Amino acid sequence: MQCKECGRELPDKAERGRIREWCSDKCRMRAARRRSRLERNGATTDGGPTVEPGRVRCGLEAWLEDQDHLPCVTVAAARVLADELDADTGSSPLWGRYAQVLAALTAPEVEARSWNLEVQAIYEQFATIEVVEEWRAQKYREAVERGEDPERWSRLVPVGCVRGHHAWHRYGPHAPRKCLDCDTREGEERELID
Repeated sequence: MQCKECGRELPDKAERGRIREWCSDKCRMRAARRRSRLERNGATTDGGPTVEPGRVRCGLEAWLEDQDHLPCVTVAAARVLADELDADTGSSPLWGRYAQVLAALTAPEVEARSWNLEVQAIYEQFATIEVVEEWRAQKYREAVERGEDPERWSRLVPVGCVRGHHAWHRYGPHAPRKCLDCDTREGEERELID
């Protein structure tokens, strides 16, 4: 059995022959306030409104029409809270819960937007590499046309390696250290630029 207000599990034993409906006096009083508020505003005691939806519910429904693939449980919770807010617009705790539910509904959109920014940054990085490689290939072709040795343009070398700041790595305990960027072995000075 669960509490009618918060949904927590209730103990199975009955007190004085009565079945418990709420887990605490706090939940019992909250349910009583909600019931009286709904009755005052023309709704039935089971929580279903008997009047037209108010501004909060209409605004929510208008926003939901433009949304796709939202979690059904969260949408249902937002609709219930919107109905309660239409019944009592001055309830600060309800507005806080409603704001949390709306934040949960918009969180997947925020995640998708940040993921798209990450993917866009990767594409920009690849585009930069393609531009540099095209420039290097053009220089290689020009060197061949002039009859020069095109070896200088056969591969791209990072500026750090040209300045002597190599990214050394050893692939085994007895293997020589090599630069991850330009394949230069430690102790071997390769002429990287003319």
